[in-house]
Amino acid sequence: GLLCLGEAWDVPPSAPSAPPLPCLDGGAASFGDCYETHCCADEAFGCFKLIGKQYALCLPRDRACGGGTPYLCPGSTWTCAEPYADCLESGCCADASFGCFKKVGLQYAQCLPSSRACGGDSGLLCLGEAWDVPPSAPSAPPLPCLDGGAASFGDCYETHCCADEAFGCFKLIGKQYALCLPRDRACGGGTPYLCPGSTWTCAEPYADCLESGCCADASFGCFKKVGLQYAQCLPSSRACGGDSGLLCLGE
Repeated sequence: GLLCLGEAWDVPPSAPSAPPLPCLDGGAASFGDCYETHCCADEAFGCFKLIGKQYALCLPRDRACGGGTPYLCPGSTWTCAEPYADCLESGCCADASFGCFKKVGLQYAQCLPSSRACGGDSGLLCLGEAWDVPPSAPSAPPLPCLDGGAASFGDCYETHCCADEAFGCFKLIGKQYALCLPRDRACGGGTPYLCPGSTWTCAEPYADCLESGCCADASFGCFKKVGLQYAQCLPSSRACGGDSGLLCLGE
């Protein structure tokens, strides 16, 4: 009745979701924002909330969700956290006089009074600041560049490699641009750069592209959500600007 050491642990399968109820207000459009309504017009779509973000999308119901994914499954409870409770998953607080403060360097956030001191030596990120991510692991020793590599302080986006081994290829987060910079440059969580050796392939359709800034499918573009640290690969024809809540490509 025991799994051996090293065997993958089994987990109970997710319970089948209840049949969707009709949306009282018509529901959000497919691939649209459903954060306020929790409901999608097309019954083949469900409202998937981004963990730790005040943002949710109508996506096909067969989309992977729950543990190990960035999405809460449709029908999951994702109400804002109570005062002094953990708000890392919801990203919001039920009491309007409280704010969700992220602990610097830890995957933990708590609903605290909005007047709480933050920044500096407080150990807390201030409200509205982009949440940090765990710093990248130290990169492996550099391998020789097969094609000679990019010049120091030059563009290495295509090659991922620098001619001078004292330099590494640092990608700008959210940009299709990378530079050969000294290897002792700060990178990873809390900086604008991915560390040399980090994976920065373009995101798949409808996936989060905030870090890569690009999409694997040429017919998709990386659209940033206004006011949120979130971007998603959506069809390039997607409406943007104005009241859409999305920045247009190139903005």
